[in-house]
Amino acid sequence: MKYCTHCGAELLDEAVMCPKCGCAVANFGSTSLKPVSDTARPGWDACAIVGFILSVVSCVLSVLNIFGIVSLAGMTVSIVGTARVSSKKLRGMGLAIAGICVGAIAFLFWLMIWILAIRTINDVALMSATAIFGG
Repeated sequence: MKYCTHCGAELLDEAVMCPKCGCAVANFGSTSLKPVSDTARPGWDACAIVGFILSVVSCVLSVLNIFGIVSLAGMTVSIVGTARVSSKKLRGMGLAIAGICVGAIAFLFWLMIWILAIRTINDVALMSATAIFGG
């Protein structure tokens, strides 16, 4: 009989993996390998994905000059995603950062369109008042 070098469980001589901890059994020497659960890649963070998608959608909506709030929501969810990715060691940091950047650009574009629209309305109103009442 042999024993697992990771957890010490008793193993059959033919064993390739420990049935208790899942480590591969080393046939030569006493080196242990990492358990299967430690080598698995972490999952994706949902906030990072949703934040990126909201930010991309907000680009389309801001080109149509609709709903600047969507870009703010995309940036907010992406910021939450960056915090969750770093604290829980999940995947998606790039998506979260991209969501923040794309959302900020979409919001600034939307804001610029509204500022230009308001200035144009004020200029037209001023010209109308000048034409009506004289200047």
